[in-house]
Amino acid sequence: MAAAGFRRGTATGGTISTNGLYTYHEFTTVGAGSFVLSGGQLQIEVMVVAGGGAGGHGYAVSDAHFWQTGSGGGGAGGVVVAPRTIYTGTYNLTVGGGGTAGTSVVPGGDSWFESTTSCLAKGGGGGGITNAVGGNGGSSGGGAGGNNGSGSGQAGWGPGTQTQNSIGVNYGGTGYGFAGATGFTSNLSALNPAGGGGGGAGGAGGAPSSNGVGGNAGVGISVWGGLYTVSYGGNGGGAYPNYSGGSNGSNWSYVGSGGNGGGADGVGWTGNNGNDGIVVVRYLT
Repeated sequence: MAAAGFRRGTATGGTISTNGLYTYHEFTTVGAGSFVLSGGQLQIEVMVVAGGGAGGHGYAVSDAHFWQTGSGGGGAGGVVVAPRTIYTGTYNLTVGGGGTAGTSVVPGGDSWFESTTSCLAKGGGGGGITNAVGGNGGSSGGGAGGNNGSGSGQAGWGPGTQTQNSIGVNYGGTGYGFAGATGFTSNLSALNPAGGGGGGAGGAGGAPSSNGVGGNAGVGISVWGGLYTVSYGGNGGGAYPNYSGGSNGSNWSYVGSGGNGGGADGVGWTGNNGNDGIVVVRYLT
């Protein structure tokens, strides 16, 4: 029975569907949108997923192993899940796009609901490129392998340090996002500087191995009973002698996931783009 004075509003906006007990409004187009409630109030839950960071660009200027560096995997877009009671009005929102892979550290775009100071999910950090750390973001990008071009050794580059967990949520909800991993250190006995895995919404990125295999992507999360699986990190890029990325390669296709880092084998490879985010509002039908 409804409480005295409660009048249930009518909602519009996004792509509307029902599943089980709930009605869902999905916003998937990158850019601005709005959720409109008329005629009362409504108890909702919001899931906001930011765009994933782009994978880094591998580095190579010759076939010499110490001239080749695997890049870091892109960090997953941050995820915020929050309950809210809303009232008649228009609630603006933004869906962040995935980062576009290139030769720099490229983050994903932020997503938010209502305002940038309330329910905000930060875009994933870009994967690190040679001589650069991974980027900050909802989940941070993995670092590139160490490379100073001489074979005398250099420490692997670190991941970004900011994540959704450290940013916090000002909306009464929960934020999800973890750090990427440090790239492999090159030295005279192991010239295999692969990149670290990007952080995911459900776990940190994995460290690269000593045989040139990039670090595994951080895992994503399942939301609302597994209806949505979102925000895996990107795998770190590989280097000599295996040149392969981490083993979570299929998972970066999910919404909000970071792009895989580019490896190097005589040439530096471009990483993958990050995936776009999403905003979903649900309420009891």
